[in-house]
Amino acid sequence: MAGFHWGQLFRCGFVCHESVSLETEELRWYICLSAASCRRVKAKEADMRKMSLILLVMVIVASAGVAYAQDHAYVGASKCKMCHKVQFASWEQTTHAKALDAAKASTDPAYDAGKCAGCHATNNDEAMAGVQCEACHGPGADYKKMSIMKDKEKSAANGLILPQQERCNGCHKDDGHSKVVVLATELTNNAAIHEFKNPPGQ
Repeated sequence: MAGFHWGQLFRCGFVCHESVSLETEELRWYICLSAASCRRVKAKEADMRKMSLILLVMVIVASAGVAYAQDHAYVGASKCKMCHKVQFASWEQTTHAKALDAAKASTDPAYDAGKCAGCHATNNDEAMAGVQCEACHGPGADYKKMSIMKDKEKSAANGLILPQQERCNGCHKDDGHSKVVVLATELTNNAAIHEFKNPPGQ
């Protein structure tokens, strides 16, 4: 087999090149078949590497979600009351505060299936009855401190949300069950949400 280098046997994709001289066609065919198999193996390995990368990204994202949930725990409206007494007092009179009571009084069979807490309680937890502060503003364990709350950037970095229309749309859907609301309108209606420290727009 003049001109044949055994190292080429293991270099996938090159062993069938015309420059490779073999004494028999059978041996050439065998080596070519091996090369094709090797290429398939390499393709599968590449696919596996891609899949591993995708799974790694998914694990990282999931871990980040768990970390967020752990870092930004719910504390309940009573903790917010300590600094936001006016807002808490007015919120207590709203339909948001009484949302779980309304669901329990409903004759809608969906309540029996435990499907109401997602919108009629906070954090999908009946122990946190009603649409409390954190349902709209995010879990407050890490932004409730005065040193953080007085700084907009710090409070946002620690989980505080200034709700947008999309936040309302999570529960207020045009589905024949819930009432569609427009946040811009509700912000001018203190009875709907709570009293504001400053009028909207200021």
